[in-house]
Amino acid sequence: MSSKTVLILTDSIANPRSFPKIDATGIDETYPYILRKTFPDYLFWQLSLGDATSSILYSQAVSYLNQSNPEFIIIHAGLNDCRPKMPSLIIRKLLNFLPFLRKRMAFNSRSNVSKSQFQRTVKKFKANFPKANILWLEICAGKDYHNDRPGFEIHSNEFNKILSANLNQNFVLVYEKILDIGGFNSDQLHWNKKAHKIVGDILIKKIQNAK
Repeated sequence: MSSKTVLILTDSIANPRSFPKIDATGIDETYPYILRKTFPDYLFWQLSLGDATSSILYSQAVSYLNQSNPEFIIIHAGLNDCRPKMPSLIIRKLLNFLPFLRKRMAFNSRSNVSKSQFQRTVKKFKANFPKANILWLEICAGKDYHNDRPGFEIHSNEFNKILSANLNQNFVLVYEKILDIGGFNSDQLHWNKKAHKIVGDILIKKIQNAK
């Protein structure tokens, strides 16, 4: 396989989305497609798996692609690692009337994957793909997402610190820019086409600068 290869490993957020209609994003409007169009001389391989943790994406990459010597690996994962489990319907109804309960739940919540496990996965990527430029997107969701997942904001900040410490300039900040353009879908989790466009532009610059 050519060294001019880009691996894209993501959860569902990089996928197209047909609903709600106002936020619909076609395949050709997603940032992976934008990258393919911008760099036609590169070979792209993409795995986008809903609800995937970073360790699941790592295991797929290292099992089947560890000899591919990619020049770039774009990783869009971590949200499913750091977010707490969804509270029961009864608890969610209580949260609407008892805001102090949300704060207490946020403080006591546990991430789906521990910080130490997440850090091990990040280090495994670096160890098993030592020649690749690993670009890892910031873990983020809309401002209201923590209402559904109390504790998400706390955990995402901690997991992003792990990414920043391990990847330095290859940790790709996107949250503030997505927020500024209203790029989160109504579910406060997935992205609309405006977000895909701006993240695509950020990654294009990262790749061009690295080249």
